[in-house]
Amino acid sequence: MPLNTTSIQQLPDEPTEQEQYLHLINLMPEKVTKADADGKVFYFNQSWVDFTGVSKEDLVREGWSKWIHPEDEEETEKSWLDAVRSGNKFEMEVRVLDQMGEYYWHMSRARPIADKDGKIIQWIGITTIIQDQIEEKEQLERVVKRRTKMLDKTIKELKSINLELTDTKEKLESDYARSLIEASLDPLITIST
Repeated sequence: MPLNTTSIQQLPDEPTEQEQYLHLINLMPEKVTKADADGKVFYFNQSWVDFTGVSKEDLVREGWSKWIHPEDEEETEKSWLDAVRSGNKFEMEVRVLDQMGEYYWHMSRARPIADKDGKIIQWIGITTIIQDQIEEKEQLERVVKRRTKMLDKTIKELKSINLELTDTKEKLESDYARSLIEASLDPLITIST
């Protein structure tokens, strides 16, 4: 059976380490980005292209924020700029737009890369889809909320039953005490010794 080479990516006869590295990054299911020291993204891997349906060049030109959910965009941009200014890691859950117009939750992380003098020269980012985990978390939260309501209802019912039992006990004790008093006052009742 002949080998189908249409889906095989070809490397040059003698690939450089950089070409091998880029080839590996493009095979990853995670969305990988590279940014300069100022936080300007200049590289998107093939997973970004496959997810958004947009070329690498268009992704670089239009910027990543176009693909972030409008409700997440301001906070994401602020957190990214804070990370770039401070040199601290960036990590955030964001919704990213796919080529079909649907948003999916992702965990986006970026770390600075420094030169030998400690000066940040670029950022490497990895964005991983976490939609299933978010949906499972939301489902679990709904189950916990429903069970909490059921427990609250059961607790109220038990408190009501406990109150009724306490009232009944007090009434029985009162009735018993009254009957003892009445019996001791009745001259016809004798106590044997």
